[in-house]
Amino acid sequence: MRSTMKPSTAGIFMILLGGLALYLGIKGYVDVKSLLDQGVMARGQVVEIEFQTRSKPSETPTPTFTPIVQWTTSDGRVLRGKGRESSPREDSFRVGESYDVYYDPADPERRNYILKTGEKPSVGYAEHIPIIIGLIFLVAGSLTLLRQRGR
Repeated sequence: MRSTMKPSTAGIFMILLGGLALYLGIKGYVDVKSLLDQGVMARGQVVEIEFQTRSKPSETPTPTFTPIVQWTTSDGRVLRGKGRESSPREDSFRVGESYDVYYDPADPERRNYILKTGEKPSVGYAEHIPIIIGLIFLVAGSLTLLRQRGR
């Protein structure tokens, strides 16, 4: 099927999409970085291991296990949240295992970062993906517009 979109329209669309992805990626990166740098740290423990299966209708279900961590905030609230990692192996996590929780005291239920005790707190790969996608679309859109202009 042949596209009827003009190269200039496609280039502008890619630039807009890339700009949006870049903005959201940088915003997410800064949010996590500030939470790790300025958030309150608490020690939590795995209280359960969540089991899910993920698959498409035509595929064999893939099990996914995620630790559910419970911690107490500085004002005494007991909260739960999901750890940052998941695994296809149930024995990857143990109830009672220790985790570090970095949280925003103003909104600890929604703004928290949970990782195994002893792991270095750092911004993960997931926060970099929108930035990379945004840059790719910005470059592709710019090249499309430049090629169109050169004709």
